Amino acid sequence: MLRARIDIKGLQKFKRELQKLEKGAEREELIRECLIEIAKRAIRKVRKRTPVNTGKLRSDWKIGDIKKSGDTYDVDIFTDNEYAPFVENGFRAHFVPGYWEGKQFVYDKNAKTGMQVGKPGSWVSGKFMLRISTKEVEQEMPRIIEHRTKKFLESRLK
Repeated sequence: MLRARIDIKGLQKFKRELQKLEKGAEREELIRECLIEIAKRAIRKVRKRTPVNTGKLRSDWKIGDIKKSGDTYDVDIFTDNEYAPFVENGFRAHFVPGYWEGKQFVYDKNAKTGMQVGKPGSWVSGKFMLRISTKEVEQEMPRIIEHRTKKFLESRLK
C-alpha cells in the first residue's frame, strides 16, 4: 500500500482569508486598490492621448475620490479645464479673441485681435482622448482585478 497525507493547513489559511474578505474591511481594501490602479491606468492613457499646445490640458487631468453608494463604487477621471469638452468632442470652427505672446496664444475675450480655429463654417473633429482611454481600461479591468486579487491574497497567505 502506498499512502500520502496532504497537509491542508495552507487551504485552511486560504479559507480564513476568504472569510475575512466576506466580512468587509479587507474586501473594501481590495476593491479600493483595484479602483486606484484602474484610475491611474486610465489617467495615464488620457494624458498620453491629450494633444499638447501649452501642456495645460494634459496636466489638468485628475483622479477624484473613491465614492461608495450601496454596493457600487465610483471614481472619476476629470478636468476642470474649460476647453476640454471641445478638444474631446469637437466643435464648430470659430474666431477666438486674444493675442500672441511669442509662440503662446493668450485668450482675451475683449481683444480686437485673435485667431481663426478651423476652416470657417467647418467642424473641427474631437480627439476623444477620454472616451477611447476609458473604453480601453474597461476592457483591461478583468485582468487588472484578477492580478490585484492574486497579489492581495498572496500577501496574506505568506
